[in-house]
Amino acid sequence: MRFKRLYFIAVLFGSINLFAQEGKITITKDARIDELISLKTTLQKADLGFQIQIFNGNRANAMVNYTEAKAVFTDQEVTLQYQTPNYKVWIGKFNRQLEADKYLIEVKKIYPNAFVLKPASRN
Repeated sequence: MRFKRLYFIAVLFGSINLFAQEGKITITKDARIDELISLKTTLQKADLGFQIQIFNGNRANAMVNYTEAKAVFTDQEVTLQYQTPNYKVWIGKFNRQLEADKYLIEVKKIYPNAFVLKPASRN
């Protein structure tokens, strides 16, 4: 009896390969996927990351701070922005806040009121 069960189980598992089927899988990519990838790439490029603001005020003083910052912080991008009603001077373009915070330590040696911000968009 036990032998018959083992024989039956062996035949059963052996016959599984007889019923196995081979097939071909076709993956169809929606055309909108490329459009979404392109849009995501564009949005990531537009993301300014984190920056350090060193000045907020009138145009004359903004130009002075901008020129000085460009001369001192040559390893970072320095930008002058106008956001009504003030001009702002920003340093850097950091992907992570931790990077910006580390650099802020150096910036505060010259600009003690500097702080890290994440701007919404560039004008």
